[in-house]
Amino acid sequence: MNGRAARSGTSSTALHCRAMTERIAELESAVRAQDALIAEAQRLLTGFLAKEIESWELVDSLLKLFGGPPLREAQRLSREALGEDFGNNA
Repeated sequence: MNGRAARSGTSSTALHCRAMTERIAELESAVRAQDALIAEAQRLLTGFLAKEIESWELVDSLLKLFGGPPLREAQRLSREALGEDFGNNA
């Protein structure tokens, strides 16, 4: 193998590693967004069970959480990370 081929292989490997690193970062961001939604829903449910919030407050908060910007952002991040960004499907 000559020097040019060796450099080409290394360059290709470096590009592949960079792409994988970017993909991992996107997947991590998507997982963190989903985890934040779940944690907030759990916090709301715990508050309701502990009689800290009323049922209407729970329902209102869950509707905002799962029907608003937090969910749409988590879905967008997931679609992008999985390579399924078909535009704004929200």
